[in-house]
Amino acid sequence: MSLSKLKNWKASVEIDYLALYIKTWFAFLSSVKYLHPDVQSNIGDGKVLKHYIENISLPSNFEQEIKRNIQKSYTIGRSIIKRDLSTSFFGKFYSVNEDYDFTLPQINHVRFRIKYRAKFEGKRNPNLFIDYKSTQRQFNSKFRKHFFSYNIFIKDLINDDLYHSKDAIVDYVIQCLKADGYSYIENMSALQPIGINQRKAYLDTVLTDISQQWRPLFKAIELFQPLPVPNFPDGYDENAHKLVVFRWFIRFSYDLRNILFHHIIDPFDEEWLKLFKTTYLALKEIVNHNVSLIEQSENNENESDT
Repeated sequence: MSLSKLKNWKASVEIDYLALYIKTWFAFLSSVKYLHPDVQSNIGDGKVLKHYIENISLPSNFEQEIKRNIQKSYTIGRSIIKRDLSTSFFGKFYSVNEDYDFTLPQINHVRFRIKYRAKFEGKRNPNLFIDYKSTQRQFNSKFRKHFFSYNIFIKDLINDDLYHSKDAIVDYVIQCLKADGYSYIENMSALQPIGINQRKAYLDTVLTDISQQWRPLFKAIELFQPLPVPNFPDGYDENAHKLVVFRWFIRFSYDLRNILFHHIIDPFDEEWLKLFKTTYLALKEIVNHNVSLIEQSENNENESDT
């Protein structure tokens, strides 16, 4: 047998995992619907899956059979999705902390605040609301106002791949504030042309102070939180986060199903096949767990009828 034929046989074995994953996903979905027959929707499976995830129990073989394949799925999936489907990457491996609110202490009479807002101008358009204000007389005399406010859209930080870097976020925010402040100064100077350079220089000083004091205190991980938990899979508290990891994997499996249905991937790509393999192996055990729950429930019902 030639090497090329041997490799073809190996590839045929690996691609079977793609078919096994698809079949196992539908077996899993059927078991979920069987467990929760009263939670149905005509517009998709999201409702029943959400209910299942919220009421899920850990399989008894989570440590022995499931956990290591979840960790492998995470590692492979993070790499391959970043490579091939970068626009889908963030939602699978990060979430936005909707309670984020950070205030710097007083800086030369300037107070800086940045907080998450789920809506902007009445519409669901998550953003960071930033304001910096001052009671200092010079601030008011330079700008004829006591504060500036600005909105930075979360999607811009995501699309520009800034969300995982503290320094990148800080630099981007300061650049936005500077551009906005310069625009205000230039519009203001149309009526009051004297002192435009001094106003810009003063604004630069204010923003430099903010940047220098904010940078060491800001933690990107507090705003953009890694999924399923920080430092997964090598440095997290495994005992404390079993259920969180398990729930993330169910969502990830659903995302992988959606990738198959809505994107074109290379079915012979070695990394994609590894991902389907490890996800299938974990999901198969979860199906077995669900079937056991169904059998136990039916046995209990039969016993109560006798």
